[in-house]
Amino acid sequence: MNDCQKEFARQYAITGDHVIAVLNSYPNVKDRKTAATMGKKLLTHPGVQDYVYKIGKKYDIVQQKIVEKKVDKIAEKMAVVETKILLSYEEKRAALAEIVNDKENHTPFERIRAILADNAMTGDFSREHRTPPPIEDIPTLPGKIKEPPNEEDIRMTDDQFKALIQTLL
Repeated sequence: MNDCQKEFARQYAITGDHVIAVLNSYPNVKDRKTAATMGKKLLTHPGVQDYVYKIGKKYDIVQQKIVEKKVDKIAEKMAVVETKILLSYEEKRAALAEIVNDKENHTPFERIRAILADNAMTGDFSREHRTPPPIEDIPTLPGKIKEPPNEEDIRMTDDQFKALIQTLL
């Protein structure tokens, strides 16, 4: 078998079309009728038939692996969807909180998406949530400041601000 016949066999095994296989493997053939006649004749060649069979087997194996991967991905997505449906409101919020607090295993992007998902669940995007609630309504975390700093503690004079800018330059 020559190189063109091998290429024809490969193209035919992949496409299943003898005309396209001839046009892709024989650069001098441009006419579809000639390609059709040549393709039919090539398919009767014993060496081409064996080569098509071998390549077809390999191609089928590759296709099967691709399909298996796609099925696995679909199964994973279905499991995620089932999990999302089956979790209660509190369980969803707890799962999102775990993502937000786990800096080692989640990227900042994933953590921000979890915060946005939680905000969407709780309605924090609505107009009524645009102003912060009173400080006494905010639950405190252990080791965190329980009261906000006084405005006088954080206010800078113009001279202090200019001095800060000078140190940064």
